[in-house]
Amino acid sequence: MRSVFFDGQRHWRSGWKAVGFLLLTIVLTGPLLAGHRFLPAEARFFVPGSWVAFFGVLLSTAICVRLERRGGSSVGLRMDLRFARHLAGGIAAGVALVGVGTAIVWLAGGFHFVRVPEAQVGLLLRSALVMLGVGLSEELAFHGYAFQRLTQGIGPVKAQLVMATIFALGHPVGDVPGSGRVWALVNVFVAALVFGLCFMRTGSLALPVGLHMGWNWAMGALGVAVSGVESKGWWAPVQHAGKEWLTGGSYGLEASPVDFGVLVAAALVLLRWKARPAAEHPGLPEAPLLAASTVR
Repeated sequence: MRSVFFDGQRHWRSGWKAVGFLLLTIVLTGPLLAGHRFLPAEARFFVPGSWVAFFGVLLSTAICVRLERRGGSSVGLRMDLRFARHLAGGIAAGVALVGVGTAIVWLAGGFHFVRVPEAQVGLLLRSALVMLGVGLSEELAFHGYAFQRLTQGIGPVKAQLVMATIFALGHPVGDVPGSGRVWALVNVFVAALVFGLCFMRTGSLALPVGLHMGWNWAMGALGVAVSGVESKGWWAPVQHAGKEWLTGGSYGLEASPVDFGVLVAAALVLLRWKARPAAEHPGLPEAPLLAASTVR
């Protein structure tokens, strides 16, 4: 009789490793974020909550890979020139994708932008710091240890679907009216698939972290809400009446059908991209969404 918890070598099954990591991350990160709220405002300004969350996820990852006697680079955090290059490329791609989506909505008459007179360079730099922390914490949580163990256990297709579902459910859309709620859920789900593809193509978290950061930072710089969270950038969008279905309304572009088209285009490009996997992940499949699932 096959064990539910252990494989033939009496090792914990990959799915339980992923579940354990996620539970440990919640246990470690929750108190850290709660404590962060009690810090003086000056300290919170220089140490954003996103970086506190990243520390919690990083600590959870370190514990899990240590138990397996692996190094930190095994989850795609090898800090080298290749990592820096993919990080920069991901940031540029994220900014470009948001730029394309914004331009389409603007040309279609969804909104126009006005300059925020009091905006300063420091605002964009602070936003970049916050969004880098968001990209690091969320990508390490959703496409680091847990995602990679699920890929080993149930195959890349199912792993993508499971983690993308959790990622989407972690972005509340209850206040989004009408069809925007559906588009928000679908777009966040597809975005998670795109981030997963970035890892599967490169074997590194650099590209998904950069893409995630560039995407969020560009929307914030334009004053567009990021997953329903109001942003203050160098510009402010003025919504045109009756165009909320196009602009995403108060949730931002992530609740717009235009965003769906941009994300699908990005996914298709990644599927055709012939990237060289990182040395620590030489066995990654070339087409993860189309690869056959395996069970270990």
